[in-house]
Parts: sequence; structure tokens; C-alpha cells
Amino acid sequence: MRVSSVIVYVLLLFSLAAFIAQLLIDFTTVNITASCIVLLSSILISFYIERTNAIQTDPLSTFAIFGFVMTTQVGAILIQSFALTSLTYGLRQPVETFATLFMYFIVALVAHSFFRVLTKNQKKSKIASLLEKFKLYEVPSTRMVWILGWFGVLALFLGHRNDVLSKLWDGFRLFIIAPFLIPVYIKLIGDSYCNNKIKEYFFLVLWFSLLILFGILIGTRSIIFSGIMVLSLIYLMTALQSNSIIQSKQLLRLTLFLVLINTFWGPASDLATSIQIARQSSGNKFDNTIEAFQNPQAIENYKAKGKIANAYGSYDEYYIDNSILQRLVETKFHDNALYFSSNLTDSSKALLADKSIDLLYGIFPQPILDFLKIDVDKMTMGYSIGDVLANLAIGTKLTGKRTGSIFAQGQALFGLFFIIVYFIACMIIFYILQFLSKKTATVTLISTPAMLLIWNFFISGISGESLHQMLGAILRSYFQVVFLYLILYWFFEVFTRPLLLEKNTKSNG
Repeated sequence: MRVSSVIVYVLLLFSLAAFIAQLLIDFTTVNITASCIVLLSSILISFYIERTNAIQTDPLSTFAIFGFVMTTQVGAILIQSFALTSLTYGLRQPVETFATLFMYFIVALVAHSFFRVLTKNQKKSKIASLLEKFKLYEVPSTRMVWILGWFGVLALFLGHRNDVLSKLWDGFRLFIIAPFLIPVYIKLIGDSYCNNKIKEYFFLVLWFSLLILFGILIGTRSIIFSGIMVLSLIYLMTALQSNSIIQSKQLLRLTLFLVLINTFWGPASDLATSIQIARQSSGNKFDNTIEAFQNPQAIENYKAKGKIANAYGSYDEYYIDNSILQRLVETKFHDNALYFSSNLTDSSKALLADKSIDLLYGIFPQPILDFLKIDVDKMTMGYSIGDVLANLAIGTKLTGKRTGSIFAQGQALFGLFFIIVYFIACMIIFYILQFLSKKTATVTLISTPAMLLIWNFFISGISGESLHQMLGAILRSYFQVVFLYLILYWFFEVFTRPLLLEKNTKSNG
């Protein structure tokens, strides 16, 4: 059986098992209905990947749709069933939420099918040719990958302020996970990619240890786990593309990997929770994190507070118990936002429109806003669309950076017409993602910036917390990563590297 088929059938098997588990956990009309919707989503995305060649010809956009289904629906039923928890636990309007997410999944699927028909026999565009000339699709050397990683470290410490220079540095932060691409390139190219594979893996382990230290020091979980997550998602996407017959050796490696993950899953989750606890405490973050990590009772108390907030609070984001898996499931955020948006009055929707326009302007740099005489001060916009929806619906403060939902915001502003708006947005995103990969006669090559952005594509490629987040990705974020990568690539790989090789040759001669 093909590798891709094994993954698809395992997903279907797990989804069916989770559905049956939900019937035993919570046999209510609401939970059964929600579970049926999620199971249908799992069947459809599995059928689309297995019965079409979309993942081979357009891997990034197909993986974005797959990620949307996994992070909003299928991931929820798998995780909650494994934890023996009802799928609808903690959700305000579960049936409406899952039905809405299913509807936009279908819209995205139709848009992607339409996009593939339009681009099936498309000749190479001028933009693709230009990007190829700029060597976007070239494989960077290990030296280049480590340079990218160190620029990411610099950005971590130089990009946290609000001045213009810091904002520029902040654009390099994504590169901190670049060294995790080395195993990917070794897998794709072979041992010829680097002189000493063992040495590269040793330094990668040291790099991961360094990121753990940085994550604890500054109180950020994403720095610690992003590299591993990106590496896992790239392997998953590659496996979904694979038409090779699965070997017993591959099954053994997968089993060992799952055993290893299961061994470290608990401690990793406790570390993530400890970082959250330390962020809310005064004093040294490192000491507070270590102290919390060594105190299981403090971790349990923190989780208990989340459950209490879920039961009695006017606003909460508690749904998944595991601190790491919380990052993989967006269901609760959509549920909150859709509930709030459904309770808005006409006057509240007008205020939402005003705030949405301000946030849309906020994706542009302040100097551009000043030059265009747009009366918006980005320094005063310390809120998210989730904050706005909660504020207008239940009167919470306009602070906190609550996670919203593009679907809740879109439906409140455009009504059913948002289905058309979303269809067009998906088409634009699919076209952009197409330029981040290169189609050849036998395979589609994924560019290095696309690999670094794979987590963004998976978690919010065709969704997100707001319209301005999606528009920001379309107009700025993706282009910014490509631009900064090409600057570093040309300076260190095209210009500087030959000079260093020439100098070394002369000195050896």
C-alpha cells in the first residue's frame, strides 16, 4: 500500500473510532450531531487527498485545507475522544460552530477544485520565472541554514520593541527554526547534502536545547516547539505526497517515533504550562518556570482555574487540557467568536465595521499611514478582533488580545455574502501559495520560505482570527519572508560564499 494511502486510511480509522467513542462518552443529540459533522469532514478531506492528485500538484494549498479541517474539527474529536471528553464540552454553540466550519470547508474545497481546473495547463508565469532566476527554489547549504538560524536569534532579542528598526528585525524571527530543515534536506537529497551528518544532528540537538533556554527566559512556548512542529508537518506533507509502497522499516521508525513522542509528551506539556504560569508571575521568568515545573500541584491548580473559568466565567478559552495540543485546535476560538457575533445588534455591527477598518489600516507601517494622511495611530490599537467581538457582545474590556474568527467577523459584516468574499480570498491565497513552490515534470519542489511558513499554512492558511490577519498575510507577511530570505541567500550564498571558497583555496595552495 502507498504511504499516502496508509496515512489517509489511518486518519479515517481514528476518526471513526473517535466518533464511536463520542457515542459512548456523551449520547446527546447535540454531541452526536456535532460528531457527525466532524466525521463527514474527515471523510471528505480524506477522499479529496486520496482520490485526486491535488497534494502532488498543489501541495501547499491542499495542505492548508487539510490543516484547516484538522485544527478546527478533526483534531478536536480525536483529542477529546482520547481524553474521554465530550466533543461539545466547553463550547457555547457546538452544532452551529461545527456546521459553520464545515460550510466554509466546503467553500474552500470548491474554490480549490476550481483553482486547479484554471491552472491545470497553465504555462509558467513571469512571476514564477523571476522567482526562479532569483534562486527561490534552490536548496540552501547547511552553512546558509545555520546563518538563517542565527539571524532568527538576533531578531528574538532585537525585535521586541516598537521602533522601526526593531520591527525590521522582527521580520527575521521566523528564521530561528531554519536549522530544523537540515533533516528534511538530508532526507530529500541524501548524505551528499552535508559532509558530516552526525555532526549536523549533534548541533541541531544543541540548537534545540538553546531554544528551550530562550523560551523559558522570555516566557514563550512557541520558540521551543515551533521547530519540532514545522519538521513534523513537513514530513507529514511529504508523506501525503508519496506514492511509494510503504516498507516495514518505515513502519518501525514511525512506531519508535510515536513511542518517543508519548514518552516526552507529559513533561513537554507540563513545561508549556509552567511557562504560562511564570508569565503571570512577577520576578525572574526562568526561576518561576523551573519552580512551577517542579511543582505538579501548581500545574494542576492552574488547569483547574481554566475549568472553573469555563464553567462560571463570562469569557474563557479553555477546551483542550494539554497545553501543547491547545496550539493544534482552534475550535474554541471560533466557537467564542461565532457566539458573540450572533448576538450583535445592528449598532454593534456598525462599531465592529469601524474597528475592522482601523485594524485593516493597521497592517501597513505607520510612516505609510502618515504619508497617506490616514488618521490611525497603531500605538493605540492594542486589541484584537476577538477583543472587539467580546466587548460588543458581553462588555469585556477592549484588551487581552483574545483570538477571534474570520468567519464570525465576516458573517457579522457581510452576512451570507461573506461566502463569496471567502471564496475569492481562498482563490487569491491559492495563487500566492502556488508561487512558493516549483512544478517539475516529476515532482513539486517546495521553497525554503514555504517550509518555514508551513505551520502558518497549516493553522491559518485559509482561516485565521480576523480579516486583517488574512489580508496581512496576502499583502505583506508571505512576501516579507520571501524578500528577507532572498536578501540573506544572495549575500551569504551567492556573493560571500564563492569569495570564502576562493580565499580558502589560495591559503591551502
